[in-house]
Amino acid sequence: MQAETKTKGVFFDLYGTLLIYGDVKAAWSDWLTGFYNALCEDGLAMSQEAFASYCDAFFSRDEPPAINNGLTVFERRILSLGTDLGLRLTAARTKHIATTIADAWHKYMSLDPEALPILMTLRRHGKRLALVSNFDHPPCVRAVLSQHRLDSLFDAVVISGDVGVKKPDPEIFAVALDATDLKGREVMYVGDTDDDVKGALAAGMMPVLIQRADQASHDATQDFRSHSDTTQNPGAGGNGRVMTITRLSELREIVR
Repeated sequence: MQAETKTKGVFFDLYGTLLIYGDVKAAWSDWLTGFYNALCEDGLAMSQEAFASYCDAFFSRDEPPAINNGLTVFERRILSLGTDLGLRLTAARTKHIATTIADAWHKYMSLDPEALPILMTLRRHGKRLALVSNFDHPPCVRAVLSQHRLDSLFDAVVISGDVGVKKPDPEIFAVALDATDLKGREVMYVGDTDDDVKGALAAGMMPVLIQRADQASHDATQDFRSHSDTTQNPGAGGNGRVMTITRLSELREIVR
C-alpha cells in the first residue's frame, strides 16, 4: 500500500478566498463611474451609458501586446480602450487612472476575519505558504497584501500579470512550486472557482474549494458586465477529488 503523502504546503487564491466580495454591483458601478469621469477629463465625449458598452467584458478580451512602457496588463487595457475612443493617454496618466479605478473596486473587498489566524497557524505548524492569483495589475495585489499584513506570511507570491500565464494553466502553479521547493502532491490549493479546481488538479495538487453561503459568482466578480447576474455560485464540477469547505478555519482539521 502506498504511503499517504504529507501536506507540506498550502497555497491560496486571493479574491473570493482570502478576500471576501461585498456589494459586487456597487463595486462595478463605482469602477465604471471612476473610469468614465477620468476619461472625460481627457476629452471623452459620450454618455456613461454608451461608455459602459465599450467596457463590457473589459477583462475577458485578448491582452493588448506588451510594449516597452512599463505598463501592467490592466494599464495596457486602459490605454488600448482610450486609443479606441480617440484619446491620447500618456503612460503616467494611464497609471493614475488604473490606481483610481482599482481602488474604487477594492473598497468593496474585505479580508476574511479567519484569513490571518489560519495563515499564522499553518506557518507555526511548518507549512510553506504561497499565493497564486489571477490579476492583471500586480501592484494592486501587493498593496492589498501589505495593507492587511499578509505579505510577510507567504513564501512565494505568484501573480498572473507578472508571470504571463493564468489559472487554470498549471504553469502558474509550477512557478509557486519551484519557489517553495515543493511537489504538487505535497500541496493543497484553496480557491473559490472552477478554474482554481481545474488548475490545481492539473498541477497534481489537492484542491480545496471554499463555498461560502453568500458567495457571488466568479463571472460577476471578475469582469465588468453591463448586465451582470450575481446569483450563481461556482461549483466543483462534480469532481470527487475536491474537498469543499464553507470557512477558512476548517483547513485546520483538513491539513491535520
